[in-house]
Amino acid sequence: MPEDGRVAPGGLVAEDLDRLPDLPARTELVDGRLVFAGPQSSFRSTVVDLLVAGLRRAVPLEFRVRRGMSVILGARQRPQPDVSVVRAGAVRDDGGEPVVRVYERDPTTRAYALTGIHHHRLKLTVPFHLDVDLSRIHHL
Repeated sequence: MPEDGRVAPGGLVAEDLDRLPDLPARTELVDGRLVFAGPQSSFRSTVVDLLVAGLRRAVPLEFRVRRGMSVILGARQRPQPDVSVVRAGAVRDDGGEPVVRVYERDPTTRAYALTGIHHHRLKLTVPFHLDVDLSRIHHL
């Protein structure tokens, strides 16, 4: 980023987020543009807790589960997914029921592609076995 504080043509790059002062905690970079997340709802927070607990029970030792961690996906892409492992899930409120979108990174193109949208149960076999009953949201 130029020293005068102006954004270069094409937008910001991922490393600029580390140098910009006074950014809100949940600031993402999408296509070179800053995106500011709004307040997190109780529903969303509870769904994230459910996912983190299920993932931590299931992940092999070489994986780590993180919540709200900034991830550099490209020069102008730095989202902050709700939950990250090898795959990132974006949790949304779908009329009172959790919806989890799972993405997988293609090792050749290094791009992320949607591999599934899960409504009542999140069940995966890659990169590890995972089975989370999303309907438990109503018991937490």
